[in-house]
Amino acid sequence: MRKPTFERSFRLPRLFNSASPWNQPVEAVVADTDNQRTMLVAFDILRELSWETLAKDRAKLDELFATCLMTTCATDDQTIKDIDALRKRICREQTALKIDNGLDPGGNVALQIGCSDYTFPIFPVRRDNETAKTADIRMKTYDGRLWEPPFSRRRKEGDTWIAEKVSLPAGRFRPSGPVGNDSDGSVILYDEVSFEEFDFWQVTTSHEPNESGGGHAGDAILEAGSVARFDTKGTGARIPPDGEPLGSSRATGLPYLGGLLVPEDFRNGPKAVIQHALAFTFPRARFFPFRIPGDPPDYTDYIYPAVKSETSHFIQNPYALAAGMRIRLKSTLKCNILKKGKNGEEEIEEIELPKEKWNTLPPAVSIFLTALHDYGAYLVDGAAGFGIAAEDRETAVIDSDIVKLLIKEPDRDEETPWESLMETINDYLSFRLFKNPDGDSVSGLPLGFLRKGQDGYQFWTNFEVVSPLAIPR
Repeated sequence: MRKPTFERSFRLPRLFNSASPWNQPVEAVVADTDNQRTMLVAFDILRELSWETLAKDRAKLDELFATCLMTTCATDDQTIKDIDALRKRICREQTALKIDNGLDPGGNVALQIGCSDYTFPIFPVRRDNETAKTADIRMKTYDGRLWEPPFSRRRKEGDTWIAEKVSLPAGRFRPSGPVGNDSDGSVILYDEVSFEEFDFWQVTTSHEPNESGGGHAGDAILEAGSVARFDTKGTGARIPPDGEPLGSSRATGLPYLGGLLVPEDFRNGPKAVIQHALAFTFPRARFFPFRIPGDPPDYTDYIYPAVKSETSHFIQNPYALAAGMRIRLKSTLKCNILKKGKNGEEEIEEIELPKEKWNTLPPAVSIFLTALHDYGAYLVDGAAGFGIAAEDRETAVIDSDIVKLLIKEPDRDEETPWESLMETINDYLSFRLFKNPDGDSVSGLPLGFLRKGQDGYQFWTNFEVVSPLAIPR
């Protein structure tokens, strides 16, 4: 196994305090009817929708919304009818699902852990004689927009925001990839003295034409799209409506370290226990940019611990997953797999794996699944797929001998130990979790599936929605 390029030289302590939403085990789940509706909409999004479809729908919504603004707050009857028709078309529920073969293992975009691109490298804060070195960081525009940085010390110079006295990285560092301007360019700086994290998005390390955007190593943060600070001894969440400011480098107001899978979670090898919730991403979170007559008053765009919602790549559906919503694995996992029948044709067999048998899987997979059941995962951001956030492979450090015990696999020379660990779990999530008794066919973990029976269609999901936490007062 190869060494990571920017090996993290320090260990993270247990993050956030006992009151933190990240450290709360699952106590209860929401009512079954609401659970089924929410999971069915999520299932449909993964199965049917694409970024291309989303872009077309979003463009139409933007055009209609602009028309509303020009017509005295959407009082034009035809515009309201157009918006309502568009909403009904894109906010489909059970009746719109198309079933061709009586069985649909939908949500085929499998849950995946990201540790290479669009993820989170962790670097130490630079200190001279116990004093953190700081600088003013200029905020840049993104897609033509400029946001006020959610940072406690900031000023505006003309049309540019400046975050003041921001801690700097100790030495050479690399924002997350992929290389180029399409990258999130995320960076976490951790201060071992003050226990603060500094979250950066869209970091620029060079103004050279061929070295712009994320994924490029550098010695200085020249610009950033956003920077925010969190106390890792605190709750790991803003408390609405108080707090200054309500924000982070995430669209949902949550910290990068919240729910992040890190090597410290696995350092005890096969005996490791992850004792915190995870963070997940999902396409098309719930968001209502405008309301029209007839909307229920209790539509919510986000749920604590989120304090904002993803305002791009959204869906206006009251049963879609909302920012801050927590889901977890059920105690019994199901998957449908194909096998050869007696006549040589493929047949479908249903396989179940109850929680008490998860320890028959490699320890890394069992540890991960158990955490996803016991603590669940919060929706922290939008993305093109269903993903779990993990530390970047180029900073994460874990002993290769521990990894071998965790994955029960041969060495992968081209990967770092952390990458081998995460990719082994991904292999099981995608296509090795369930094995046919005859060993000929394997399959991964789908979000759920639909089956056509004598009494109509039946829906099963491997996940369920957790009851929301009360907002601290």
